[in-house]
Amino acid sequence: MMLMDSNVNKKEIEIYIAWLGEKTMKHSFKTAQALRENGFKVFIDTTEKTMKNHIKKALNMEMTHMIIIGENEMEEGLYTVKNLIKNEQKKENINSIINNLKEEVI
Repeated sequence: MMLMDSNVNKKEIEIYIAWLGEKTMKHSFKTAQALRENGFKVFIDTTEKTMKNHIKKALNMEMTHMIIIGENEMEEGLYTVKNLIKNEQKKENINSIINNLKEEVI
Protein backbone atom coordinates (compact mmCIF):
# COMPACT_ATOMS: atom_id res chain seq x y z
CA MET A 1 0.00 0.00 0.00
CA MET A 2 1.41 3.36 -1.04
CA LEU A 3 0.81 6.37 1.18
CA MET A 4 0.46 9.73 -0.50
CA ASP A 5 2.21 12.74 0.98
CA SER A 6 -0.56 15.20 1.85
CA ASN A 7 1.67 18.11 0.78
CA VAL A 8 2.25 16.89 -2.80
CA ASN A 9 -0.39 19.08 -4.45
CA LYS A 10 -0.31 21.99 -2.03
CA LYS A 11 1.05 25.32 -3.16
CA GLU A 12 2.37 27.76 -0.62
CA ILE A 13 0.26 30.88 -0.31
CA GLU A 14 1.99 33.79 -2.00
CA ILE A 15 0.42 37.22 -1.82
CA TYR A 16 0.81 40.14 -4.20
CA ILE A 17 -0.19 43.51 -2.76
CA ALA A 18 -1.55 45.94 -5.34
CA TRP A 19 -1.56 49.49 -4.03
CA LEU A 20 -3.42 52.16 -5.93
CA GLY A 21 -2.53 55.78 -5.38
CA GLU A 22 0.48 57.32 -3.72
CA LYS A 23 -1.40 57.82 -0.44
CA THR A 24 -1.80 54.05 -0.01
CA MET A 25 1.84 53.04 -0.54
CA LYS A 26 3.03 53.41 3.08
CA HIS A 27 -0.10 51.68 4.39
CA SER A 28 0.43 48.85 1.92
CA PHE A 29 3.98 48.28 3.18
CA LYS A 30 2.64 48.05 6.75
CA THR A 31 0.07 45.51 5.58
CA ALA A 32 2.80 43.50 3.85
CA GLN A 33 4.82 43.48 7.08
CA ALA A 34 1.84 42.20 9.09
CA LEU A 35 1.36 39.38 6.60
CA ARG A 36 5.06 38.48 6.64
CA GLU A 37 5.04 38.41 10.44
CA ASN A 38 2.35 35.74 10.13
CA GLY A 39 4.47 33.57 7.87
CA PHE A 40 3.21 34.53 4.42
CA LYS A 41 5.35 35.23 1.38
CA VAL A 42 4.43 38.71 0.18
CA PHE A 43 5.46 40.70 -2.88
CA ILE A 44 4.84 44.42 -3.13
CA ASP A 45 6.05 46.47 -6.06
CA THR A 46 7.69 49.79 -5.29
CA THR A 47 6.49 51.41 -8.51
CA GLU A 48 2.97 52.68 -9.04
CA LYS A 49 0.98 50.65 -11.57
CA THR A 50 -2.51 50.47 -13.01
CA MET A 51 -4.79 47.70 -11.74
CA LYS A 52 -4.45 45.91 -15.07
CA ASN A 53 -0.65 45.89 -14.74
CA HIS A 54 -0.83 44.73 -11.11
CA ILE A 55 -3.03 41.78 -12.11
CA LYS A 56 -0.79 40.92 -15.06
CA LYS A 57 2.32 40.94 -12.86
CA ALA A 58 0.69 38.86 -10.11
CA LEU A 59 -0.43 36.25 -12.65
CA ASN A 60 2.98 36.16 -14.34
CA MET A 61 4.59 35.62 -10.93
CA GLU A 62 2.08 32.80 -10.28
CA MET A 63 0.90 34.35 -7.02
CA THR A 64 -2.00 32.62 -5.30
CA HIS A 65 -3.64 35.79 -3.92
CA MET A 66 -3.80 39.50 -4.49
CA ILE A 67 -4.74 42.11 -1.91
CA ILE A 68 -5.93 45.37 -3.40
CA ILE A 69 -5.44 48.51 -1.35
CA GLY A 70 -6.86 51.73 -2.71
CA GLU A 71 -7.77 54.90 -0.84
CA ASN A 72 -11.32 53.67 -0.10
CA GLU A 73 -10.06 50.33 1.20
CA MET A 74 -7.50 52.09 3.36
CA GLU A 75 -10.13 54.39 4.91
CA GLU A 76 -12.61 51.55 5.49
CA GLY A 77 -10.01 49.09 6.77
CA LEU A 78 -11.48 46.51 4.38
CA TYR A 79 -9.29 45.20 1.59
CA THR A 80 -10.25 43.35 -1.55
CA VAL A 81 -8.72 39.89 -1.40
CA LYS A 82 -8.63 38.05 -4.71
CA ASN A 83 -7.89 34.34 -4.88
CA LEU A 84 -6.10 34.13 -8.24
CA ILE A 85 -6.46 30.36 -8.47
CA LYS A 86 -10.20 30.14 -7.81
CA ASN A 87 -10.92 33.58 -9.31
CA GLU A 88 -12.94 34.61 -6.26
CA GLN A 89 -12.77 37.81 -4.28
CA LYS A 90 -14.15 39.33 -1.10
CA LYS A 91 -13.58 42.28 1.23
CA GLU A 92 -12.02 41.65 4.62
CA ASN A 93 -10.08 43.41 7.35
CA ILE A 94 -6.45 42.44 7.91
CA ASN A 95 -7.17 40.15 10.86
CA SER A 96 -9.77 38.19 8.87
CA ILE A 97 -7.40 37.97 5.92
CA ILE A 98 -4.65 36.50 8.09
CA ASN A 99 -6.96 34.03 9.83
CA ASN A 100 -8.67 32.89 6.62
CA LEU A 101 -5.43 32.46 4.71
CA LYS A 102 -3.93 30.40 7.52
CA GLU A 103 -6.86 28.00 7.17
CA GLU A 104 -6.84 27.92 3.38
CA VAL A 105 -5.43 25.01 1.45
CA ILE A 106 -4.34 25.61 -2.11
